[in-house]
Amino acid sequence: MAEGAFATGLMGVRLLVDLGGMDRYRAGDMSVAAGLCGVGVLCDRGREDLYESGQFAQGAAYFGLGVLRDEGRNDRYSARWLALGEIGDVTVASDLASLLADPAWNASDGAATALAKLGEAALAPVRALMAESEDPAVQARCRRVIESIEK
Repeated sequence: MAEGAFATGLMGVRLLVDLGGMDRYRAGDMSVAAGLCGVGVLCDRGREDLYESGQFAQGAAYFGLGVLRDEGRNDRYSARWLALGEIGDVTVASDLASLLADPAWNASDGAATALAKLGEAALAPVRALMAESEDPAVQARCRRVIESIEK
């Protein structure tokens, strides 16, 4: 197991190709095949890989290109808001909904975007947060997510 910023293109190009084996890619924010004003590509041909990262990861890009291609099977993915919403993993709807209460605008805004992409699967946890929160800003974020899903 290794930890680091795997194939992260930060104002440059990074490419990682793994031809086999069971790998664990553990990293923080802006990592694992992310492109920020650059290109990040990770291609793994192994099986039973584990991807764990923070936000802006696993194929995320901003003014660049991020590609995560895994040709194996039985892989597991875990990341914060941008990556998880982008891959459509509905099992993370509750975790993303909790980020709507995060005071950091980029986390709550990113979570709102990801939840909207998840669609109907996100409605129950967002409604639950709206009902339990006393913070008007959190309630407003929840309303905006619900409205965008129900359009």
